[in-house]
Amino acid sequence: LAPPGAPGEPLGEKEVAVWVGALGTQSTDAVEVLEVSRRGLDDEAVRPLVALLLSASVLESFSRLSRVDLSGNVLGNDGCVLLGESVAALHGRPMGGLRYLCLASNRIGAQGAAALAGSFFPDCTSLDTDLVGVVADEYALVLSDNPLGDTGVEAVTSSVIKTRCRVALHMCNVGCTGRGCNAVAESLPWLSSLDLGYNTIPIARLETLVSSAGNHLRQLSLAQMAPNDGRSMSRNLVVQALADLLTSGHTPLASLNLASNDLQDSGLRLLADALVADESPHVQVLDLSQNRLQDGNLLANILVHGGERLATLNLEGNELGDLAVVALAAGIALAPPLRRLNLSRNRFGDDGVIALAHTIRNQGDFAPSAAAEQAAPSPEGIAAWLQNLRGLQASPAWAWDDAEAGLLELDVSVNMIMDDGAIALAESVSRCTSNGVANLARLDLSDNSIGNAGRDALESVVRASHQRVQAAALSLAAAGALPSSEARPPPRPLSVRGLGLEFLDSELAAHLTSGASAEPQASSEDTRHSSAAPSAAV
Repeated sequence: LAPPGAPGEPLGEKEVAVWVGALGTQSTDAVEVLEVSRRGLDDEAVRPLVALLLSASVLESFSRLSRVDLSGNVLGNDGCVLLGESVAALHGRPMGGLRYLCLASNRIGAQGAAALAGSFFPDCTSLDTDLVGVVADEYALVLSDNPLGDTGVEAVTSSVIKTRCRVALHMCNVGCTGRGCNAVAESLPWLSSLDLGYNTIPIARLETLVSSAGNHLRQLSLAQMAPNDGRSMSRNLVVQALADLLTSGHTPLASLNLASNDLQDSGLRLLADALVADESPHVQVLDLSQNRLQDGNLLANILVHGGERLATLNLEGNELGDLAVVALAAGIALAPPLRRLNLSRNRFGDDGVIALAHTIRNQGDFAPSAAAEQAAPSPEGIAAWLQNLRGLQASPAWAWDDAEAGLLELDVSVNMIMDDGAIALAESVSRCTSNGVANLARLDLSDNSIGNAGRDALESVVRASHQRVQAAALSLAAAGALPSSEARPPPRPLSVRGLGLEFLDSELAAHLTSGASAEPQASSEDTRHSSAAPSAAV
């Protein structure tokens, strides 16, 4: 549920009142998400919305509402006090009220934070602490980019401790220092996710925080904690504390964000040793962007020996050259779970990307039974597949079955790649492996030095990919099944960014939405260049 108008178009109290008035004649039973983000809402404009949530006299009104997003507005403390009243009232609904409340990038101070936290977190004191992370629902409160200060952080964590419920707490860039960090550390037994990045916290307090991580913490983000005072995590005890946490065997950490901490290779070495240890949790998302990393062998070692479930690796903004990426590519070849890799803003060119292309061409070879064991797609899966296709233009990032092996998304933008590297990528994507494992779904080559030859090669495989998807969709429409020649699951369309090929995504989405049966017509320019580019379907 969202008000009319585009994001960024301001809404005043009058406009909100008109929208709320129109809603009064509609049923709200099925509403699960309420989003009014980036609309300039202030404390006065939010009043009609709060009145709507409070005025429902029937218990079933907004019975399914679980997520509210009011980020990117100008709400202050007074608006949050009003919101707190409605949030508390929603706890009485049959489905239990809100589970996710996002108020990032507003103007909320300590008083507003206290009011929100005091009403948002339900009382779970009847549960044993050890059971909170197992049976209790998670409540996510996003207050990043607000001027909470230590007093606001203390108010929020005090509510967490008082209610003893399982919480995902996002307080990035809120003015938290040592005092606030101590308060967060005390609440760690009840935190399943913590984002405390971009705050200025003394090293000793930060080390204590990491050492105190609870048994239920699954996500930890400490982006840009070290460089605030010209410090480097490679030269302090925080990395050692993280390494000790990873090897303790007591944390189920699945996502770790250490972006912009100047780790350098010395800090990476400590982390790598911890991540490959037998006691280390199976980290699924790892963000090491902007850390001046150069050693591809260390990164390959993490993938090969500690990447059993690593699905997303962000290495943007480091100093990886061709030799480092060649080493990394060898590690990727032995890490089938890796789905998303970001190598944007590094220092490699064609040699590095050709090594990556070779790995992509052969992906899945180390898990030959992955595709063979795929069950036939369910009707729900097919419906989701078609919906993703039709929304390709708006949401180009593609996702399908995580049981598959191989990269789905690769970002190599802002490097030194030329035609040879682009042609190698086109050739690799055009060759499906013999076991039917799918290839890349999204490739970003923005801001490189690729000319017409590389662009034409990639356009050819994008068009072939889209034709294959169209054929599968037509077969479904006509016979209710995929062509017998298609591997399972259904094929993905390839989307290439940065070379002016985005219009092909729009064409495919429009074609599938209209239900047209004709294949896309190649222009004379496409035909003229087709002999110079791979044409096999992806």
